[in-house]
Amino acid sequence: MFFLAGKRKFSDEEFDDIGFEDDDIEIINADMDAEDTETEDTETEDEVNTKYNTGKPHSRKWLPVLLFFIIAAVCILLYLFIPSNKKVNLTDYYGTGDNEAAIIYDHTVTEHKGIVVDGHYYIPADAVKELFTDKLYEDRDTDMVLYAKADTVWQIPYNNTYIKEGEENIESGYVIILKNADGVYVCADFLNDEFGYVYKAFEAPYRIAFESPDVQYLKAAFKDSPKIRTKSSIKGHIIGTGGDETDWFSTGKTDNGWMEIVSCDGRQGYVKKDAVTTESYISPSIREFEYKSQVRDHKIVLAWDAIYDLKDNDSIPARLENVKNANVISPTWYKVKNNAGELESMADVGYVAYVHNLGYEVWPLVSDFGMKEEIDEGSILSSYESRRALITNIMNEIKLYGYDGINIDFEKIKSDYSGDYIQFIRELSVECRRAEVVLSVDNYPPYNFNRYYNRKAQGECVDYVVVMCYDEHYNGGEKAGSTSSLKYLVNGMNGTLEEVDKEKVIVAVPFYTRLWQIDASSEWNYDGTETSGTIVSSTACSMEKAQEIIKEYNLNVSWNENTEQEFAEGTVGGYIYQIWLETAASLEIKLDEIIQADIGGVAAWELGFEQSEVWNLFKKFNS
Repeated sequence: MFFLAGKRKFSDEEFDDIGFEDDDIEIINADMDAEDTETEDTETEDEVNTKYNTGKPHSRKWLPVLLFFIIAAVCILLYLFIPSNKKVNLTDYYGTGDNEAAIIYDHTVTEHKGIVVDGHYYIPADAVKELFTDKLYEDRDTDMVLYAKADTVWQIPYNNTYIKEGEENIESGYVIILKNADGVYVCADFLNDEFGYVYKAFEAPYRIAFESPDVQYLKAAFKDSPKIRTKSSIKGHIIGTGGDETDWFSTGKTDNGWMEIVSCDGRQGYVKKDAVTTESYISPSIREFEYKSQVRDHKIVLAWDAIYDLKDNDSIPARLENVKNANVISPTWYKVKNNAGELESMADVGYVAYVHNLGYEVWPLVSDFGMKEEIDEGSILSSYESRRALITNIMNEIKLYGYDGINIDFEKIKSDYSGDYIQFIRELSVECRRAEVVLSVDNYPPYNFNRYYNRKAQGECVDYVVVMCYDEHYNGGEKAGSTSSLKYLVNGMNGTLEEVDKEKVIVAVPFYTRLWQIDASSEWNYDGTETSGTIVSSTACSMEKAQEIIKEYNLNVSWNENTEQEFAEGTVGGYIYQIWLETAASLEIKLDEIIQADIGGVAAWELGFEQSEVWNLFKKFNS
């Protein structure tokens, strides 16, 4: 033990570890001083005895040593059996400064720091987005926060106590959104009033605690008022007392007769197992509004009608001649015209009347591809004025032509303005809900690189999320391969279902394929699924055109089990030609997977590229 290292005084820190109070320390150190003086006296007497050459040591020579060992033994016993009385400094524990508030979520102290102003707790906007909701949109143009609810959009000015809804102001009684030099903060009272997030606030130091909704915990109930310590030992410092106003919860871990517990405000500690019991506790639910959906009571079977010129509208009767079992037609009529949010249109009133008379719904498509280079999509979506103008123009077209729905196909979105895109979708959903028209949004199959499209947020507010399960291999890609293998489709569908309710999901299949031309003299390799090499060209072709090419080039056709479709291949004039065919056989396999998933429906690109017999397969969706 350290006591045997020599005779010395102990530091205040060492006595803290042992558990002594200040009065105890003074007494022990006084005894040590007395011992030192006595030792000096003894040494003087020894010198005298030596001078007289008595040859006998003084009888008191060993008393200091004995006293030292007695004190050491007492210290050891005190160290082993007396609990620490030192309390944890909570300001240091939470790391907060003046008017700062630690933010605790699910009994864990987060890295975020709030502030306290006029008795109200404010949470940083980034923490609100991470922990509570992403529906509060900071609009850079208007110097306010926008909150798209189910049927209205709230405007919440910074550093004010009211909400602007249309022409009315709703008074809250507290500053809802606070903005200062450090950033934007949301009042915790607003999170409680609007979303139902219950919180507990504490002082000295400031801290505020939240819990995830509807989570089951084991709440601790204490016998008497046991000390809660920083480690599973009586030598652990005191971090709390059982039975005070703080709720404590078991983590389920034990250590040598001690139970690990955490407080609602994020303190972690240990208490003797025999001093505590546990009971089940479920955290409060939150209140979130429900979107009124325009989801149909039948499966959607949608066909996109590609309109490249106004005259294409005139031939719609021919394209619909062999169509069976479909119920929605989506002509590609609109694209964004300029940075002001205007639309370029190829809509035709006669087309709408003809399609309606045949019993189809009309959901025209609005796209962001084919736009002029000077159009800045990010600028449009991030600007309040241009975003609202785009929404207004879409709604005006819906009313003018009597559409049943609208299909948004924005495929050029970048991650840096993806939040603006979601705000556009939310605000558009409010207007569509008011007008009682269907809002559908097209998406790529989900991958990590396109997660920013935020399908979960889309699925909350739109009626249908369409996943385009084609272009697995595309013109300009590095390898030749299937336009839509079965695995690609299933993965795209299942990935979307992880984020969107199944009744809102529509899976889109191709009515087209691609003819791949590969330089036979290059280092090419076909691995049974796709082909690498020097790709000369890749041409989209209809189902019927693909069959004509097979005959023209005398290609060999076999069933490819990797893609679940026919594969055609041959070499002509120094080039390898390959086609992963889309046929009634491969399409039926895809449709069976979609039906089995019991989702909202199916879509197909594009009308006129199909073989007429495939329409019989779609009867399964509403039989």
